[in-house]
Amino acid sequence: MSRITNKPVLDGDAINASSLNSRFSAFSQPGALDQFNVRDGAVDLPQFASTRFMAPNMAVGSIGANDWKHGTYNTAAGQTTGAAPHVVQDSVGADTPLVLGAGWSLGVGDLLRVYWDLSVRPIWTSARAWAGSQLEWTFPNAGGGTNAISNGSGCWAFWLQWDQTSAALTNWVNVPGQDGFNTIATGSRGGNLLANCQATSIVPAVNETASSADAGAFTARSTVGTGWTSVDGAWHYAPGVPITIYGLRVVFTGPLCAFHAASNWLV
Repeated sequence: MSRITNKPVLDGDAINASSLNSRFSAFSQPGALDQFNVRDGAVDLPQFASTRFMAPNMAVGSIGANDWKHGTYNTAAGQTTGAAPHVVQDSVGADTPLVLGAGWSLGVGDLLRVYWDLSVRPIWTSARAWAGSQLEWTFPNAGGGTNAISNGSGCWAFWLQWDQTSAALTNWVNVPGQDGFNTIATGSRGGNLLANCQATSIVPAVNETASSADAGAFTARSTVGTGWTSVDGAWHYAPGVPITIYGLRVVFTGPLCAFHAASNWLV
């Protein structure tokens, strides 16, 4: 925004209607007030009859097992292509969506902002599915040969769904810009293009290290538990047409890994 600079009145300057009016000509506004000629800092909220435009609706809810000490938690197993995603549930297996009652109506020009946070602990219990693939780094072994170590691209994906049908919350779909992870990328491997992961947050599935360093080489491979870690996500959406939303929920699937076939995927 440009700065308006007016010189002070000096001795000998004419003081009349014309000269006084000209001092304020730079403040004239030929069009509507918009982002090009006024900033939010120039407007005080008490000047408005209502401050509802700041946040017409707000809601917050607990998802997952509500126990910050992790004494109780819900366990979900890995999935394969074609499976419906897990829904974030509490420790007794009940879904934990954010319920919006009779629904929120959003018009053109409104902005929906959604944030979620989870505490999760991925544990790998099966064979090393990435062995011998491009998902490994190779390091010299001090005793001869090499050690192959996961490159850490394995992950779980968490993403956002909503229901625009009714307060019954029986018609969940992925939010705009977000697909499920069942689109076939190659062979029988399903996944999601990174371009279609606009409401996705991820967490590493497994962590391996080359250990016991010896003169620049390694003598062993170790699997390091990821422990409890956070999954934070955010999604902002400005509808092009009026919509009504009745609920939001977070779902997840995995394990997934990076893949490239013309474009970048998680499969």
